[in-house]
Amino acid sequence: MPAFKSRQPDAGCRDTKLGLILAHKSLGIAARLDQETVVEAAARSMHAIHFDHVRNQVAALAARLRGEFDPPA
Repeated sequence: MPAFKSRQPDAGCRDTKLGLILAHKSLGIAARLDQETVVEAAARSMHAIHFDHVRNQVAALAARLRGEFDPPA
């Protein structure tokens, strides 16, 4: 039971509870979106690191193969 009494307890409590529920749900949605954004950003970063690593491996292999098959200058 709250420490204060409203003049219209039913309407006031209902509006307050509804407002709190809506605020809580909107914060939950925002938090989930933030978490999803962080997860997506981390995934993109990991993919970028992976592709950079693969590209470097391919470049190293290409350089090694060129060295083996190119006639010396």
